Amino acid sequence: MTNVTTTAPVSTIALDVARERFASAAVSTGDAIKEYANAMLFHFSVKDFATGALVTPWYDVVGGKLGKDIKAERAEFVKLFLARGFDKPTIDVYWSRVKIASGKPKTTTRVQSSGSALDDATLADLKTIINRIMKSDEEDALAQQYKGDLMDVFAGLGGDCDKLGK
Repeated sequence: MTNVTTTAPVSTIALDVARERFASAAVSTGDAIKEYANAMLFHFSVKDFATGALVTPWYDVVGGKLGKDIKAERAEFVKLFLARGFDKPTIDVYWSRVKIASGKPKTTTRVQSSGSALDDATLADLKTIINRIMKSDEEDALAQQYKGDLMDVFAGLGGDCDKLGK
């Protein structure tokens, strides 16, 4: 039987710093997502004790103390992003991006575009609208409240939410 490490290291300073940098750089997240993903892999993945090889990546850990620690980290992540004015659907998209940057295979539930002119035009218009909302400094604007719903429709029509805001 292989010995595995199933608890997070005691010091979470690097994780705290990575989370803070990610939240600070949420508009241009490339390097920040990777740094945070690496910190999550380091702190929460199950590794072989003898070799250090990855046994279970953090995003596949279910239950136990480690699972509770991951839920607590997610709660800190959400709290920090809410404090910065992000809404829940946007936070969920960022959390998903962290999982993908950690190596989780990207699942696509999007339908393929029908190729109709109406769908293509609607997709383009939605992208413009969502990008306008994402770049707006008006946090109290009513449009901010519906951004997540618009992103769901955008994805449903075959749009790639990872390319929004750029």
